[in-house]
Amino acid sequence: MKHLLTILLLFCCALTASADVTPWAWEGKLGANISFRLEVEESTFGTLVGQTTYFRKNGKTTVIPCYGHRIEYDDDENIIFMLDEYDGTKQCGHFYIDLLEGKIVEGTWSLLDKIYEMEGMVDLEPEPGTEYLFSPVSNIDEACGEYSFTYASGNPFMPEYGGSCTITKTGPNTIHWSMSQVTPNIAEAEGDSELHGAYFEGRFGDFTFEAYVDRRFIYVKNTTDGPIQMDEWGAWATIEGIYARK
Repeated sequence: MKHLLTILLLFCCALTASADVTPWAWEGKLGANISFRLEVEESTFGTLVGQTTYFRKNGKTTVIPCYGHRIEYDDDENIIFMLDEYDGTKQCGHFYIDLLEGKIVEGTWSLLDKIYEMEGMVDLEPEPGTEYLFSPVSNIDEACGEYSFTYASGNPFMPEYGGSCTITKTGPNTIHWSMSQVTPNIAEAEGDSELHGAYFEGRFGDFTFEAYVDRRFIYVKNTTDGPIQMDEWGAWATIEGIYARK
């Protein structure tokens, strides 16, 4: 009986996970010569987790993780996926994908002055049970740690921009968070929050956010109502974004 209950519990969890995650998959080329496959999982929170598989001419393949978020239009039929590829904590490529009613209208991969159009994209049917890219933390100890990101700026006076995030435990369900970004203007913030599963909310001055904590990254989503104008931060500075675990 105990074994049967365990199976039923796992089955219910699998159903819940499938309901909360939408899988996407495409195959095509970047430009005329780079063959690749992009697999993405989208959560109802707007978080995107994916991986790019590059097929080399010598028969070898390279798999690169990517994390990002969804941008919605008012009509709910047109959405944009913003995904960054990561080599450790360094962003090494950026995908911009414009979707209309689930179909790719336009897509590009870029890194500084390199830009490739996504050509000949074919929709793939993700295999059943492939919702495996998300890995939400299951307890407060898993959430604690250091996260960061860097990316090449193209600015010869400051070649890299980036940010960092530190999460520490302050109680059974509470954390202290500290975040900063230089892009190139500076934003710094810290505070205390309650962790609810893999999510927490925070506020610093006029800036409010919600955060999803994965075992591999944190996505900080801006929930501020209106423009951010704070004397503590530089113009257009923010702590919103993806921080990869160190």
